[in-house]
Amino acid sequence: MTPLPLAEPSGRYLSFAEREELALLHAKGLGVRAIARAMERAPSTISRELRRNAATRGGKLEYRASVAQWKAQGMAALIVGFFAVAAARVRGCEAIVGSEGPAESER
Repeated sequence: MTPLPLAEPSGRYLSFAEREELALLHAKGLGVRAIARAMERAPSTISRELRRNAATRGGKLEYRASVAQWKAQGMAALIVGFFAVAAARVRGCEAIVGSEGPAESER
């Protein structure tokens, strides 16, 4: 596994430190709302994070911060790659049509 960057993301995404705190609080048996209050996050954010990034270990679902961070980074890379391909396709179409737009006969 590649090293995990510890830089703080924007407020929209959970940082690795927040994911570690979430894992500890969840392991202590706290509920979603209690964890959300402790972390000053919305309960829906906590619930979604636990649901998306739970890993199966020994037949039960377990939340692990390192796995969750790895999955989040993989998804982010996938999304960035998708938009890069989409942008390249748009640029390719512009090259075919030309900068002046459709021909007079097509209008």
